Amino acid sequence: MSEEKIVEVVNEALAAAGIEDTVTAAGEFEPRGHSGAGFAGGLIGGDIGDTIGSPAGGIGAAGGYLAGTRAHDAATGLPERMVVGVSETTIYGFAGNRAHPKALVFACPARGSRPRSTSA
Repeated sequence: MSEEKIVEVVNEALAAAGIEDTVTAAGEFEPRGHSGAGFAGGLIGGDIGDTIGSPAGGIGAAGGYLAGTRAHDAATGLPERMVVGVSETTIYGFAGNRAHPKALVFACPARGSRPRSTSA
């Protein structure tokens, strides 16, 4: 999906949320630490599986990766994937992927301020 299409989809999500603004740039991201947690989980799972036997090592690595990423997501409270869009005044973060942004997770001024959560 092109950046232009992601911008279009995020603008549609803003409109659906009742926000009158237009983003000019957007992309999909995984929250910081997500991949690293999966890597660590994969190493641990692979080592445990290797003690059982060769096929179990691969299965353990895959299972460990998934467990690591899910544990990270649960600990941070952030979604697995986020779509971030930027307008002239505001940075918006949506849960979901670039094709289907879902709930607005945060909105913060584009210059000189800290994010404000949209959840209660």
